Amino acid sequence: MRLQTEEKQAITGAVDRFDGEASAYLFGSRTDDTKRGGDIDILVISDKIDRHTLFLIEEEIFKKIEERK
Repeated sequence: MRLQTEEKQAITGAVDRFDGEASAYLFGSRTDDTKRGGDIDILVISDKIDRHTLFLIEEEIFKKIEERK
């Protein structure tokens, strides 16, 4: 997995803030250690988090880590 500690903490912290029982999964190119670059693809599974809350989670993550193209 190609995520820095700060990125992992930003993602898990933001998801936990809105639903401590939610699960977040990394998928896509960031799961392959042999590749470079790429966006961060995350699947969030929750009974409480809706689309608007996902936007708030994304906003919180981008406050802590640099947004990528």
